[in-house]
Amino acid sequence: LQDEKSVSMEQILKLLSVSGVATAIARDGFKESIEWLQDGKILSLLSVSGLAIAIVRDSFKESIKWLQDEKAVSKEQILSLLSVRGVATAIARDGFKESIKWLHEKKSVSMEQIL
Repeated sequence: LQDEKSVSMEQILKLLSVSGVATAIARDGFKESIEWLQDGKILSLLSVSGLAIAIVRDSFKESIKWLQDEKAVSKEQILSLLSVRGVATAIARDGFKESIKWLHEKKSVSMEQIL
């Protein structure tokens, strides 16, 4: 974080005080997820409760890729959603894609309404 992302020691210490962030940073998928989030919102997003732990899960990355590739949801829309507490955790759950598909395809709820 310090060397490649120019995050100050003060910012790192502040992040580590957020519940779950230290555990998430220690996991293998953290660096890969940070690469995707790379747009200056990293620090503010990591302070959202539950986000740091959610982004390191494989199901989170798969769901984000699915939203972008198959549902044409922009990165900006996804980043906006991630700033809402609990959304990252929901995206990281195994049933997320199926729930979105059910709402969109079976119940005819538009992606705009879902987002």
